[in-house]
Parts: sequence; structure tokens; C-alpha cells
Amino acid sequence: MDPKKQTAITVLIAVIVTAGIVAGIAYVVITPSDRKEADVLEIYHWWTSGGEANAIEALVDVFEALYPDTTVIQSAVAGGSGTTMIPIITALVLAGEAPDAFQMHAGYEGIAYFEADLLENINDIWADNNLEAVIPEVVQSMSQFGGDYYMVPVNIHRSNVVWYN
Repeated sequence: MDPKKQTAITVLIAVIVTAGIVAGIAYVVITPSDRKEADVLEIYHWWTSGGEANAIEALVDVFEALYPDTTVIQSAVAGGSGTTMIPIITALVLAGEAPDAFQMHAGYEGIAYFEADLLENINDIWADNNLEAVIPEVVQSMSQFGGDYYMVPVNIHRSNVVWYN
């Protein structure tokens, strides 16, 4: 076969195959789905050891009892204080794949997310659950940016205590 003719046939086949792929993708993208999107809540946390794992499991159990149609995906990342997880969250956010919720320390740790407009305020959760009545004011203030709530404390503990004798 003539090399020019063979090249032309190869190019024609490539164009037809490419057009078919593009048409298939376009069909999938623009055709409405009959399936209902799954209701999923993805949570990143670093509670992976004994009692911590039990605690997060208890929280998820309560949530699933309240919202049985929602599937909870726990993305647990071992590493104390989130030292391993926070870089993963940053990478996910930069890739446009931010999780629905993730664990962090209250206060300063969330400022970058707030300033980048990556957090949604949860004032309604605080009001619906009357959290201001049971959470100390100092913790309330650490859970806010710009006067709105963006965090819900799960536990309160103190790190870096200095003992003097």
C-alpha cells in the first residue's frame, strides 16, 4: 500500500475514534442521570488509637442513627495532632477535592481556611443545639471567625502544660 494512503487511513481512523470518544463523553456529561446521588459525608480525622478510635466511632454511630440515609466515610490518618493529616487536607483543597469535614484544633489553625473562603459557617448548628449554653466562652471565641461559627469542639484538652516544682 502507498505510504501516503496508509497515513491518510491511519489519520482518518484516529479522527473517527477520537470523535466517538468525545461524543460518548459529551453524552455522559449532558444526559441527566436517573440515579439519585448518594448522600455521603466524608470526614478526615487523626483519632486512630484505642480510645480515640472508639470515640469517633461513637460519634459516627450517633450521626448515622440521626441520618440513616447518609453514608459516613471516615478517612483516618494516623499521626498525633494532625501532623500527617493537615498536609493531606491542604493537598485535597488545592486539588479542589476538599472533604466535607475534618478535624483541627480550634482557633488559629483554621484561619487560613477561613481567609481563603473555604469554610461554611455553622451558626445554625450552634443555635439548634444551644451550644453557647454549654461551651465555655473562651472555646466559643476560638470556634469563630468574623463573628460566625466555623467549628464545633468535640473535646477540650490542654497541651504543653509546664510543671514547676
